[in-house]
Amino acid sequence: MESDYSLRARRRFAATFVLSLTLLASASILSKLLPSISSRTDILFVFSDFPWVGMILAIAMTGFLLITLTLILQLINRKLLAPWTLEAIQELQKEETASSEAEAVSDAIEEQFYKKREEESTEKFHDLSAVQKDDLIQKLARVLPSSIGLRQPVSVASLIAIKHLSEKIEYLKRNNPELPFTALEYEYLGDALFLEGRYEEALAYFNEGTALERNRPEIWYSQGITLGRLEKHKEALDSFNNSVVLNPRYERAWIGRAVALYMMKNYEEALQSCDDALNVNPNYFYAWNNKGVMLLSLKRYDESIACFEKALALKPDASAFYNKACVYAITSKANQALESLALAIKLDPSFKDVAKKDLDLVSLFNLTEFEEMTTSSPKDSSEFSSSLTGYLKNNGLTNSVSPY
Repeated sequence: MESDYSLRARRRFAATFVLSLTLLASASILSKLLPSISSRTDILFVFSDFPWVGMILAIAMTGFLLITLTLILQLINRKLLAPWTLEAIQELQKEETASSEAEAVSDAIEEQFYKKREEESTEKFHDLSAVQKDDLIQKLARVLPSSIGLRQPVSVASLIAIKHLSEKIEYLKRNNPELPFTALEYEYLGDALFLEGRYEEALAYFNEGTALERNRPEIWYSQGITLGRLEKHKEALDSFNNSVVLNPRYERAWIGRAVALYMMKNYEEALQSCDDALNVNPNYFYAWNNKGVMLLSLKRYDESIACFEKALALKPDASAFYNKACVYAITSKANQALESLALAIKLDPSFKDVAKKDLDLVSLFNLTEFEEMTTSSPKDSSEFSSSLTGYLKNNGLTNSVSPY
């Protein structure tokens, strides 16, 4: 369509130009011819008597010249101008096509160049982010406790470092979504967020880790602990089951399983899980302490006291002393109960508030020694504060329970 339009435009221009020249030539010829005709004596009378005849004659001659010149113009246009104009337009179109193709090739080369530069820049940024991530993960691994489920004391400085490092890693992850993480790295991140109390976010990282690598018993254990804190005990039990199937000698997972079963009031099976942990490690404090709690729930008080004694022989722990005090209070042995409770409060003053609301200690509530013990300022303080109180409040449990 564009080429036909250009051809017609060129032809109209040529025709107009030639017609203009023809009109100018005709006017020039008439201006010279009429005076010469009117000066002749033999036809002078015609122009003098009939002036309109000269006008008709002039018009006729002009028309004749125009028709003649038009025919000549058409002949010239067909034989000379048209082929030349068409050939010129075709050449112009070829040049325009070649120019467009060259421009397209140039744009493609330029686009490929910038795309390559962008890919190289992205790859360099990715490599730098990966190096930074690896360095931060290594630092995080050094400050994390050996297990998030054992309630080991974590210093304030360590908690600040853990928070600082986890925030940096999460920033890198947000700004580089394609940055790869291993199951172990997801486990470290989840452990960090767990210690910060961000259980839902920690669980998301543990889920990512188990999706990548399903044969890591440690990450199943961490997932189970987190689900327990979120009061999803059935799901927690499934995670602990996966952990002990992968590693039957993983005593921590056996204890996590026991606690999940305890929360579901399945005391007999919980007791069996404690025994499974002790079969792996007979000197495992948490197995003896939790076994005592399971026996207490089953009202097997003498066996319960024996378990707490074995636990305390391994480690003088506030929770074991407190659980022992609960057994003595239930069995109406007030003096032994007060003695064990005093030792628990000495190691961890937060048990004062726990004891005031614990129905297992109801037999001590009216004793002056109990009132003084739970209201006076402690003479000694431990280097760490137990989180048992908050956990028990959240789960609505009796205070003798040993948590995840």
